[in-house]
Amino acid sequence: MLLCWPYKTLLNNVVELLNECFVILTVYIMHGFSFFIPDRSVRYDIGWVYIGVVGIVFLLNMAVIIQKFVVFILLKVKHFKAHRQLKRKQNVLARLFSWQSLSQRH
Repeated sequence: MLLCWPYKTLLNNVVELLNECFVILTVYIMHGFSFFIPDRSVRYDIGWVYIGVVGIVFLLNMAVIIQKFVVFILLKVKHFKAHRQLKRKQNVLARLFSWQSLSQRH
């Protein structure tokens, strides 16, 4: 598991590693739901532990998704602003040169 890093960024590789560890942990916890543990209250408590582990995995993955989405939106806004400023400069230059060419004709 630690010999191969399938993603380019460290964040994606760490999340992948944590997801794999959580899968192993949840599979291990699933054995607690079987009849190897005869006490129902213990199985009930194991269920809450399982819900907690799945909730942590869910929140971790949602946090990564939200972080990537926010970065994506900020980059798009920055690109849009730069593109808009470039267009404004081009329009100003086009008007300036067209005005100069008109004044030079007379």
